[in-house]
Amino acid sequence: MTNPKIEKVKANIAKIKATIENNQAKLKELEQEKIQLENDEIIALFRREKLNEDEFAELLRSQRKEIKNQNGKGDAHDVQN
Repeated sequence: MTNPKIEKVKANIAKIKATIENNQAKLKELEQEKIQLENDEIIALFRREKLNEDEFAELLRSQRKEIKNQNGKGDAHDVQN
C-alpha cells in the first residue's frame, strides 16, 4: 500500500521539475534574444557612424585597451558606454 502523502509529494516534485525545465528553455531563448539584440545594436552603430571595416576594428581595439587599463581600477563590466 502506497502512502498518499508520498504520492502527493512525488507529484509535486514532478510538477516542479517540469516547471524548471520549461523555465530553463525560456531562459535560453531570452539569452539568445538578448545576444541578437546586442548584435543588432552594434551593427546599427557601425552603420550610423558610417565606419569602414578598418575604423570599426580600431574602435574595438581602443575599447579593449581602455577596458584593460581600467581592470586595475575596477571590474571591466563596470565600464560605462
